[in-house]
Amino acid sequence: MVYKTRAWTADRDLRLSELSYVEDSRPAKYDELLIGRPIFDYMHPEDIAVVHANMLSSSGDYRAFGGAVCRFLLGDGITIVEEISGSPIFDDAKGFVGYRGTARMIGGIALGSLEASILPLDTVYARAPMALCVIDRSGRFLAMNDRHANLLTSTVGQSLSDHHPASMEKLNDDFALLDRGEPVPDHEARIDDKIYAVLVSPLADALGNIVAVSVAHFDVTERRGLEEQLREANGRLTEMALRDHLTGVFNRRYFDISIAEEESRIARVGGELSLIMIDVDRFKLYNDTLGHLAGDQCLIAIAKAMSRELHRNADMLCRYGGEEFAVILPNTARRGAEVVAERLRRAVERLKLPHEPNVPYGHVTISVGVASRSQPNPHQDGTEALVLAADGALYEAKTSGRNRVGLAN
Repeated sequence: MVYKTRAWTADRDLRLSELSYVEDSRPAKYDELLIGRPIFDYMHPEDIAVVHANMLSSSGDYRAFGGAVCRFLLGDGITIVEEISGSPIFDDAKGFVGYRGTARMIGGIALGSLEASILPLDTVYARAPMALCVIDRSGRFLAMNDRHANLLTSTVGQSLSDHHPASMEKLNDDFALLDRGEPVPDHEARIDDKIYAVLVSPLADALGNIVAVSVAHFDVTERRGLEEQLREANGRLTEMALRDHLTGVFNRRYFDISIAEEESRIARVGGELSLIMIDVDRFKLYNDTLGHLAGDQCLIAIAKAMSRELHRNADMLCRYGGEEFAVILPNTARRGAEVVAERLRRAVERLKLPHEPNVPYGHVTISVGVASRSQPNPHQDGTEALVLAADGALYEAKTSGRNRVGLAN
């Protein structure tokens, strides 16, 4: 197909005198065959009778007609299907001088010598593999195929509002868009336990007024289920990429992302931010004495114990590297961070994991450093400054005896 809609004009002898194109269309290959010829030339004989009957009133006068579906047999086995509308043109003396109308491309078929086997359009409509219907502005069904009749247990002449009120509300919105010259975006509707993609196309009369819409429903329930499974799988993969494979807490990558986001937040809107840096005391000796498998189990136990002490969803425990952990505390001032840090230290101490080389305690302990601030450092990268401050406080805790909380200045 090379056009969507075109306007046509015929003279008093119903010979096609002009074709013009709308909707970013361009001429079709066979247009030169039509100009100057009667509009019924190349039209399927069955369709000629229908159009001719629609054009004439009971008194034999020409009248407006619309929605006539016609097949044009253009040679080379090409059949073009159009929906045609037209209005008579009269001169000042009310004499008939021709017709003016529009033709909307519906489809093109190339069947060569098999043209005679083409199914009637109403049969194609009825057998289409989706639910189809035509609805007027009042919500009344003007046409539908069997799939649509089964979908809403509806019949022609009934109202959409009686079968699916939500779709009736959407239909009113669709007509409002069309009246403003805007396209109706494809959308979805839930009917019973299924999800349908809904495609809406306007239908106009001979004067170009939108009087109804053609609606197609495609069952996308299975596809949506697969998409949801894919989203969940992607979510799990993303979560795995941000989690430490050993302890299950967030990893260094997540730490870097989150601390930068929090720094950006306080730069924009202010607020408090605290950081806790944690180191397992003399952990190399623990590994050397009990082995790396025992060391792994120790880190897992420590991570679980500390996680239980973080009571807000916003607080983030991360494995910073090796035996080091970090906790990001958004919207937390120094005093609050000091309280959390002490809870973490005590939680690990209560585990009483044997560690004889950790003199003088004899069990696993941690040293903790705390840094806080409410504004970024204008002379240094905010993230780097906060980490350095917390690291400095951690170093002070370790050099002053371990198993304690150090506070940055």
